[in-house]
Amino acid sequence: MGRNMHYIGIVSTIVIGWCAVAGNAWASDSFEFTRHTYDLIMRYVNFAILAGFFIKYARRPIISFLKDKRAEVRRAIDDLEEKKRGMEIQIEETRKELTMGQERLELVKDRIIAEGQRRKDELIADARNESEVLIESTQHKIEAMFRDTSARIRGELIDMAAQIALEKLPRRVTLQDHDRWVQRWMEAAQR
Repeated sequence: MGRNMHYIGIVSTIVIGWCAVAGNAWASDSFEFTRHTYDLIMRYVNFAILAGFFIKYARRPIISFLKDKRAEVRRAIDDLEEKKRGMEIQIEETRKELTMGQERLELVKDRIIAEGQRRKDELIADARNESEVLIESTQHKIEAMFRDTSARIRGELIDMAAQIALEKLPRRVTLQDHDRWVQRWMEAAQR
């Protein structure tokens, strides 16, 4: 049956070719069988022979080749689809990681800001403590300088008073005044 179909295909090709040529030729007013008509018919016959040859001998290898190519293309498409699915999964994972990374970045940013604020507060507190210590230290130094200056000025005043007293007292204090002060001093020391 397969062989009969083969011959039917060849014959039908020839008949269709002949009808096409003959139809053109018979449609004209005067039909002449010329070299051009002969070449045209031979082309169709050659095509029919070539088509028959391909159908008879090359059909199975061509069909097999085309099936192999189809399977190869199908495998390539399946591989590409699988790669596409893998890439989509990888893209989704990357998006998730990016989102998580952004969340982590925000968390780290918040921590850094909080740490910076804490450090700033510590520095301010340290600066206040240090300024209080410096103020206190400066006050102690001022007080010490004041005491030293007061003592020095007192000493100078006493020296000046003694100098003035030594200059003026011998002229004003008499021997009786001197004895009386010595007596008072002795009495005060005995009490």
